[in-house]
Amino acid sequence: ESILSNRTTPRLVYQALWGRLQQKKSWTGVLINRRKDNSLYLAELNVAPVLDEDNDVIYYLGMHRDTSDMHELEQRVANQKYMIEGVFNAAPMAMVLVDRQQRILMVNHAFRELTQQLTLQGSMEDALSSILYRLGDFYQALESNGTPFSDAEIAFDLDNYHQRWFLCDGSTIEQEDEVASNFFAQPAGRQILLTINDITELRQRQQDSQLNALKALMAEEELLEGMRETFNGAIHRLQG
Repeated sequence: ESILSNRTTPRLVYQALWGRLQQKKSWTGVLINRRKDNSLYLAELNVAPVLDEDNDVIYYLGMHRDTSDMHELEQRVANQKYMIEGVFNAAPMAMVLVDRQQRILMVNHAFRELTQQLTLQGSMEDALSSILYRLGDFYQALESNGTPFSDAEIAFDLDNYHQRWFLCDGSTIEQEDEVASNFFAQPAGRQILLTINDITELRQRQQDSQLNALKALMAEEELLEGMRETFNGAIHRLQG
């Protein structure tokens, strides 16, 4: 191993290695090694002492494996996971990813905050069930046929005086099964992504605008009624 060493593996790793071997125990770990062309690679090393009849160490048996490609793939998957979670949580609208059994796979911060506002216990499952119930046929078509929907409006009555409105979008994400037994025959794997956008403020402004327009119309009707009564009175006097 000293021939392959790149001298960049921390000294503590080698201290742990020799500490285990001096106790006549095996050691497993990862070292940074160097190839003939001076390129670096990760080596997974398993070292165990070979003992004679007197329990003395006569050899060390080492198994050496290049794990650079596996490490690269693992890091790439981890980085993609962190990136997806970062984008997911940065979205201003509430987002939730569920499977075909309506089990929650991933949520963002906005959905957690929405859950606290819509349910007494702050249960994400209860909030999701309420949303899916209000989506009705939109969600049924998405779940059964993969038919996406957009701008589906739902409402929540929080109490006798407060109401919340939301616009919902739904789409599917196709994924392959990771189980080895399904390598040659992939079952249909579908996950459902829901986005819930709060439009309560917009709806309230629309209602206020409609209410103000109705008030203006009523005021105009009252004015016309007053003018009509005045004209009728004048005509009556003229007739008299």
